[in-house]
Amino acid sequence: MKKLLLVLAVVLLFAISGFAQTEGTGLTAKGIKLGVNLSKATGGDVDESDMKLGFGGGAFVEYSFNPQFAVQPELLFMMKGDKVTVGDKDYKNKLTYIEVPVLLKFKPTMEGNFKPVIFAGPAIGLLMSAKSWDIDTTQTPPVIEDDVDVKDNMKSIDFGIAFGAGFMYMMQNGGGITFDVRYTMGLAKVPDPEEGDAPDMKNTNISFMVGYSF
Repeated sequence: MKKLLLVLAVVLLFAISGFAQTEGTGLTAKGIKLGVNLSKATGGDVDESDMKLGFGGGAFVEYSFNPQFAVQPELLFMMKGDKVTVGDKDYKNKLTYIEVPVLLKFKPTMEGNFKPVIFAGPAIGLLMSAKSWDIDTTQTPPVIEDDVDVKDNMKSIDFGIAFGAGFMYMMQNGGGITFDVRYTMGLAKVPDPEEGDAPDMKNTNISFMVGYSF
């Protein structure tokens, strides 16, 4: 299932480049992006969770139906997880995903080089790795005491809704610098215990990304 979804995502990203296009429609942008994630765990069974810094990036294409509306599928590597501090110890979970957002974009008509955008859409994540560790903060430098692979205790597929805003700065060579801020709200429980019901714990993250469109 994970391999099928990944193959479909790659096909969606690159096959769309063959669509017919007229002025202001068709394949209007493609490029790469890189940024940071501030992630945490949320849900009814989460008592406390602090933001954890991670990184993300990947590729995107934009297909415009008209000058104002477009769809933008992306293929991203995203680091998520959470951090909890109890006494002198930090407890961290690090989850890495291949994430496939499909964003519906609204691009207000404006003159000049700055092109604002508002977007929203579903995002499917394919779990690549999951680790949990304890850090003793009383020592200098802090010491990692336990490093446990917990991938088998996590669901292999995550699902959420992403929405945000940004802009593209058009350059004279025809390319553009992109920037966007997005909030991805997890809708699926992350844990997958061997016995009993899964705790109500979901991924939530804020991403800041800079990219280049060509």
